[in-house]
Amino acid sequence: MQTAVWVLIGSEGAVVYSGRAKASSDIGKASILALLTMVSVNVLNSELSLGIMTRPELAELKTPAMAYVPEKAVGHWGAVLVKIGVIISVVGAILAGTLFAAELLYQVAKEGSFPKFFAKENVSKAPVNSLLVTNICVQLFLITILFTKSAYRFGFSLAASSILILYAFIAHFQLKYTLAAAKNTPGRTKNLIVGSVASIYSVNLIYAGGYEKHLLTKIAYALGMIL
Repeated sequence: MQTAVWVLIGSEGAVVYSGRAKASSDIGKASILALLTMVSVNVLNSELSLGIMTRPELAELKTPAMAYVPEKAVGHWGAVLVKIGVIISVVGAILAGTLFAAELLYQVAKEGSFPKFFAKENVSKAPVNSLLVTNICVQLFLITILFTKSAYRFGFSLAASSILILYAFIAHFQLKYTLAAAKNTPGRTKNLIVGSVASIYSVNLIYAGGYEKHLLTKIAYALGMIL
């Protein structure tokens, strides 16, 4: 379950930059497009791989596993192509994750919930202090990977647990907001159904994720509350 959540993390990233969008409708379109793209790529990877290798063979593949599937189909150049794609993907993921985290610090600081230190901009209107702190944290985490066993699995499990809590808060707030709206509000019934289903499902995901990772997540959130 956590692996599936980890794969889909980031599909909501357009919301982070919603304040910079020219049209609010672009945010919804970007989120849906990102989700459909990520699901399609993962489904195709899973299904097409079974047409080239058997399930036991796939289970024995080393990381990056997808490099060895095209290698068997078209030769060594297929593995090289996938590995180049993995490098580009990792660089893009680090860049996007850093920008998302910095933007969140910046926006929250602008609203007054975080210290004004994070709201400082440079001449290009970039949140310089938020980017600095975020990059320092990222580099420290990358250094710990050198000394930690199963660092990647621990990292994505912790990230998935963290985002599940946020998903639950968002779903419950949507339900609360809809219940507080007038009964004649357009789309109220639809929003009630969506909010109820999302709230129940998000709580179920947190339960299925296990208590151990959520306890570590609470420690991380507690440290953040100092700000």
